Amino acid sequence: MTRGLVYYSKKKRELPDDELQELVEFASHRNQSLNVSGFLTLNKKYYVQYLEGSNTSLESLMDSIRRDKRHEVVNEVTYEIEQKLCSQWTMRYLSDANLGNIQFPDLMINLLNLEKSKAFDTIEIHRLVQRLVKNWAKTWQLGQNEV
Repeated sequence: MTRGLVYYSKKKRELPDDELQELVEFASHRNQSLNVSGFLTLNKKYYVQYLEGSNTSLESLMDSIRRDKRHEVVNEVTYEIEQKLCSQWTMRYLSDANLGNIQFPDLMINLLNLEKSKAFDTIEIHRLVQRLVKNWAKTWQLGQNEV
């Protein structure tokens, strides 16, 4: 069964560009060995990451991510997906230049907080998250090279 997972985490410190690049390269190699794909983006306070793979691979990866001292995972949502949306990206970093005016990190954080608060139907929140990721993954793939 293939799963999609979105989480956001609070930064404990700002990473310089070279450290961020090293993190993306490390994640890309690790994800490739686990057959996991996805992307990472951020805003001033938070990281937002979307991952897709087997339940076992995602659990193993999230155990490692939760132990990372550079951030603290605040919320995560996992759901079943029919097919991978980002299979060609073992780890893609989506910078502000990639996103343009789209406030993707803020939007995903707000959706995940709605899910956490139980103010809305969890299944509907999962569908919204999945739809957003699916639509934006298609958009980013058009004419975009890996960063």
